[in-house]
Amino acid sequence: MDLRFAVQHQGYQNPISVAITDGHDRSFVTYEQQPPHLPSWPESTPVRVAHVGLGRGPVHTEATRLRARGTTLVSGVGWDPSGQWSEAMLEQLDNVDVLIVNEVEALGYTRAQTADAALDVLAERVDLAVITLGPGGAMAAQGPIRLRVPAIAVRAVDPTGAGDAFTAAFMAATAWDWEISQRLRLASISATCSVRGAGGARSAPRPADIADLLDEHRNDPEWAPVRHWAEQHRQSAIPATRGALTS
Repeated sequence: MDLRFAVQHQGYQNPISVAITDGHDRSFVTYEQQPPHLPSWPESTPVRVAHVGLGRGPVHTEATRLRARGTTLVSGVGWDPSGQWSEAMLEQLDNVDVLIVNEVEALGYTRAQTADAALDVLAERVDLAVITLGPGGAMAAQGPIRLRVPAIAVRAVDPTGAGDAFTAAFMAATAWDWEISQRLRLASISATCSVRGAGGARSAPRPADIADLLDEHRNDPEWAPVRHWAEQHRQSAIPATRGALTS
């Protein structure tokens, strides 16, 4: 793990969240302080992919600067507890390259009646739009291109962290310049592996977990690139989704 750019602030408490789950859905209780400031990345530091959250004001100037230097900005929107799903969020999509949302978020913000219709709306606003469908897999749109990848059926124990695992895997595969279909497959199976165990980060899959799940459920050639990658890195003890930069 690279900690060269970690900044320590005296008296600052990192955000702490407690996930409460029944195996089907989960709620969070969070304690959070506003950080003193975000670190500035040296010009000499290459950042292939970075994650920014939308819905809390404009995209941070540091993220905008990174994007101008070639960084791909991936974004999510998060749950809207007010239930208003403000359409103003869509206006922020010009500031990012990739949007990843779940089906409920997609329908809420676009006012569409189906996930396919919501995807069409989002694809008009952002270069690459991705909607996760839980047990239904995931779908993506880039211009006129539409892709859909089914999920592997498993017994879900805890959905906490599944969305994070999906996004981190998609970002990693983006940094590796994988084709979009294979990004979706790696992201989907990472999320699937994640729900099989309790907890968030502790259930993040390792390459061996992905390889084993593919051996059990998927032998079709469409999954060959992901299977080859997982087998190559089977001995790695590092979660497959680690390494994405978030801000």
